[in-house]
Amino acid sequence: MLAFTDASFVNNKDLLLQIRYVLVLADMINKVNIIYWLLIKCKRVIRSVLASELYGMAYRFNIRAVIKLIVNKILNINLLLIMCTDLKSLYNCLIRLGTTQEKRLIINVICLRQAYKQREITEVK
Repeated sequence: MLAFTDASFVNNKDLLLQIRYVLVLADMINKVNIIYWLLIKCKRVIRSVLASELYGMAYRFNIRAVIKLIVNKILNINLLLIMCTDLKSLYNCLIRLGTTQEKRLIINVICLRQAYKQREITEVK
């Protein structure tokens, strides 16, 4: 299961975060099938790009957990999750044990890092 996300807040007049993401199932020969996609406005005022991408990844992880549970019950298989991000600082926070100065983001970073350590998230690209 691959999850792609994009978060933006620059174009919104009300400064709310807009999250777009797509969840796909892929096989070994690169055939994919979209199983879920969404475009929402999050009810948070965001002050940085790192915050917007981190909230997008946390929201995507929560939705993915529900979908993985449903697919596991129906098909009786264990799905792997690969999270993709285009923000180097978010990658460094999650994988290379980087830190952030924003205290309100630390809890989300710790939760995603713990999911990665427990192999709920297979890989972050």
